[in-house]
Amino acid sequence: MNTNNDNEKQMVDEEIPVKDLVNYLMFLHAKEFYDAALLIKESEKGLQRPYYSFMAFSIESFLKCFAVTTIWKGNTRNVKINHHTGHGLDEIFEKLIEHEPKLAIFLESRYESQYGGNLKEDLQKNANVFIEQRYLVPRGGNVISGLQFDYELDPFGLNIKPSVYIRELENTAEFLHNTIQYLLNEYV
Repeated sequence: MNTNNDNEKQMVDEEIPVKDLVNYLMFLHAKEFYDAALLIKESEKGLQRPYYSFMAFSIESFLKCFAVTTIWKGNTRNVKINHHTGHGLDEIFEKLIEHEPKLAIFLESRYESQYGGNLKEDLQKNANVFIEQRYLVPRGGNVISGLQFDYELDPFGLNIKPSVYIRELENTAEFLHNTIQYLLNEYV
């Protein structure tokens, strides 16, 4: 007989998924790290690891802004956000390609026209910068070389690969920041 209470309980337990092209709150989170990275660079204090870490984490967070499902349960105080997980920039982008192929094609095309590069390749080059730069000695004790180049340079044939491709890191972060801002202004 208590149908009113049953209806209220059902409303509290009901999950309502809402899929966003871009999640605004996650964008603001990513933007904080992007802006902090730019402040570090402008400070001219030579703080490379924090700069690279923040720049890479902003890219990771920008990528995670896309195709987010917010699950509202009962009321606005009970929210779960489903987004792509992991730290590998290339892996996050692969998930975006798999789940949102039109968006991935849009991003790749726009990046190529604006920067003359390949977004997927540039993400692969810096795939693990956040993981490699945030700790001097990461889990497992393997110290990363710490080499940073704007391009591959190996004059002695030692097969040394840089741990940070600076130009690609900066281009990718700037591109994602500006593109997401554009999408939010145009479509949200």
